[in-house]
Amino acid sequence: MSQPSLPPQVRAALCRGRQAYLRRAYDQARVEDQQALSLAERLGSKHGQVRALRLLGLCTYRTGQVEESRDYLDRALSLAEEIGWHDEALLVCNHLGATLRKLGQLDRADQVFREALSRATPKEHLAARARLCGSYGAFLDDLGQAQAAAEHYARYEELLGMLDDPGRLANARGLMSRACRLRGDIATAEAKAREECLLGARTGQPLREGRGFKHLAQALAARGDAAGAERAFNSARQLLDGSGDVRTPIQLATALGSFYLDQGRIHDAHSQVQLALSHLDHLSDSEHEHRASVSLLAAQVGSAAGLHGEAFWHMANALESQIKRFEPISGSALREITEHRRQQIIDLAGELLHEAGVVDRDQAERKRIDELVDRLHGEAPKRPPPPAEAVEQWRSRVRAHARERWRRLLPDSFDHLADGSRSDLLLADMVSQGPVDDLPRSLFLMFATIERELRTRVIDPLRSGSGSQAEGSKLAKLLSNRQKGAPGLGTLVTVLRQHPGDLPPNDPLCRFRRLANSAPVVEALGVLRQDLTGVDGRHVDSPLKQRNAIAHGRLIALGRTDADAVRRVLTLGAKAVLMAVMSLVPS
Repeated sequence: MSQPSLPPQVRAALCRGRQAYLRRAYDQARVEDQQALSLAERLGSKHGQVRALRLLGLCTYRTGQVEESRDYLDRALSLAEEIGWHDEALLVCNHLGATLRKLGQLDRADQVFREALSRATPKEHLAARARLCGSYGAFLDDLGQAQAAAEHYARYEELLGMLDDPGRLANARGLMSRACRLRGDIATAEAKAREECLLGARTGQPLREGRGFKHLAQALAARGDAAGAERAFNSARQLLDGSGDVRTPIQLATALGSFYLDQGRIHDAHSQVQLALSHLDHLSDSEHEHRASVSLLAAQVGSAAGLHGEAFWHMANALESQIKRFEPISGSALREITEHRRQQIIDLAGELLHEAGVVDRDQAERKRIDELVDRLHGEAPKRPPPPAEAVEQWRSRVRAHARERWRRLLPDSFDHLADGSRSDLLLADMVSQGPVDDLPRSLFLMFATIERELRTRVIDPLRSGSGSQAEGSKLAKLLSNRQKGAPGLGTLVTVLRQHPGDLPPNDPLCRFRRLANSAPVVEALGVLRQDLTGVDGRHVDSPLKQRNAIAHGRLIALGRTDADAVRRVLTLGAKAVLMAVMSLVPS
């Protein structure tokens, strides 16, 4: 079908906008497209207005302004239908359906896709129909209709075979790779992903090639090739860095975080969760799809790390986001085809209820559970009691899980701890996971481990090896007020952070300071003096204040999210205190 003639000034502005869009400079592209729209309005070119409005809708979609994107696309569609530009109207419908999906307006998105597909005959609108098949397949995929989605992906791929469009064919290969991976055909998933990488490289667009490497990494991980998957993920990260699309870093971080979690690399998975959470602020509040996936991964990582309060909080947020996505379609034409996805939400609620039954919860948490389940079922079912289990069996099971958890949290270190430290960490997990827990004691046992390891790894060797030189040294003075030379954590932090000034080089404190500077200890221990913020936004006193309050019996009640804020500082992240202490090995 021949393209309408556009005024040269409008065409030039649209061309500049397109080039900026392909470079992922979406703000610049928007400026050029806005100029094209103004020129088209002034010159009376309705075709130019339609094209500019469609491209403005694309730019705002990429930068997360989905409400604005919908408005641009609605205007473009109305004007295209008014002037009878049917091919362009179908392309607008393709973008509009995807935008409505992100806005959670699933009924209207379904209507837009279906009506457009009924008009997009392959003979007259081959390219438009191909793109609609791919987008509607993704829509059905999101609703849990994997088989129907795969059929649309296959049709998308078939139609693109008739067109010379390597970029969109790369997209089709990626969608087919996902569909094959989900149904267990890993060999085909890998082959499709490799084709996507090659086609993406042909286009010269890093975004398309990077998505290919992400799909390849997921296929390799499903095949069990962890090393190959990590290499592919690294390639994807290099290509997708600075993509400008607000959803891309979230999708990559959740995929990579899931991979790390499957590998038992809790620290790496946690860092990806934090990255994904930081990018959610760039999304519209209505984009529940990504919020649900990030919250679910955060809950899984929190559970793996023993942060049961934070895991519950994230799990409840995932459930809330899922309900918000599918609640509006209750009783609509989409009700039947979304039943599978709604059942997944109910299963998620079941996980929440089960965890609530096996660990202690405060009244506010239990109330939130009931409210969420009420929205799914109409009335909350009875919370299942903890499974009946003999005390010795429970102790053996929880202890085994705790040992495995600590080996993942302290890779290459847990088995080399002092016997007392290993026992304290295992007990710290055990006393925090039962129907009746002791969270203050759990934290205190972790603090005791830090103190013991600092003494045995650094203080005692330095003192015993100093001989007479230790007499009268600054180190000896700092420790002299402690009975039997067993300083508390606060004193140890003071010693470690103490500036040696002009002390002689053979003073033990100088040696101590040099050792600390060779490892990430000083910065990590400094965090112990800083107040924290819980996952729910509440203020939490610094770990050292908490430790001292527990030691003196002033802290009887402790909320799970408050305790987890402290535990997270001790066990997770780039400045995890326990990991830092493990790095201190005096020469």
